[in-house]
Amino acid sequence: MGWSLPTSSQSDSVRPLEPIIEESSAPGGEIRMRRHRINLSVSSLDDVKVREGDRVSAGDLLSDRTEQRLTLESQRDALNMAIEQARKPLPPLAPLPEPDFSRQEIAIAEAKANLEMLEQIPLPQKRFRPINLQEVGDYQALKASTDLQQQKIQAAINLQMAVADLANARNQYQQSLYEHSIQQQRVAESQQRQQYQLGLLLRQAAEVEDKLDRLAVVRSPVDGTVRRVKVLNQTDRNINIEVTIDPDRDEQENSANN
Repeated sequence: MGWSLPTSSQSDSVRPLEPIIEESSAPGGEIRMRRHRINLSVSSLDDVKVREGDRVSAGDLLSDRTEQRLTLESQRDALNMAIEQARKPLPPLAPLPEPDFSRQEIAIAEAKANLEMLEQIPLPQKRFRPINLQEVGDYQALKASTDLQQQKIQAAINLQMAVADLANARNQYQQSLYEHSIQQQRVAESQQRQQYQLGLLLRQAAEVEDKLDRLAVVRSPVDGTVRRVKVLNQTDRNINIEVTIDPDRDEQENSANN
């Protein structure tokens, strides 16, 4: 027959009864034998640590819920590892570096200075000379004037681009600030979840420790010989067993004197 390990707290709280002392008398009223009957409540027959005919000393183990204890100890070890992991701090979020727009500002200053310098250069005077009774403009002067105007236009474009580059860099920094704030919020939420999980693990560990403390360990009250190990019945997942011990003669004499 297979026996199942109890899982409810009710089975953990079962305690063995106090030893029952059974006296038998010889003719004439003299006490001949004082037998101890100890009732055990176990979850598996393997929890009974003695067999009929075994010699026991006072304090020797009669029963221990070994399978249940090993299960609880395994749970405790796993919980302790999880608690240790949960207590490790989360990696901190690196601070956002201070913005540096110096490159863009230098580009703006250079573009503005270049434009101002070109604005100060006067346009070359257009000169005309008569050729075949017609006034013809000086080609070199016209070319120089056109080139200067194109340079001024390009300088203005460069200034606009430098200003736009600075605005774009500032926008990107604002976006970085926003994303960093989102990351900070996520880190805070992760820390809260970690603390909540740690609390759950600590409560579970305390419950397991309490179950381990309440597991009934029964020891022999006397020196003697195990006369009988009898299965009485089974209730739910608990097996009720009676162990009868015949005390040694010295033990009986001490009990009689007391």
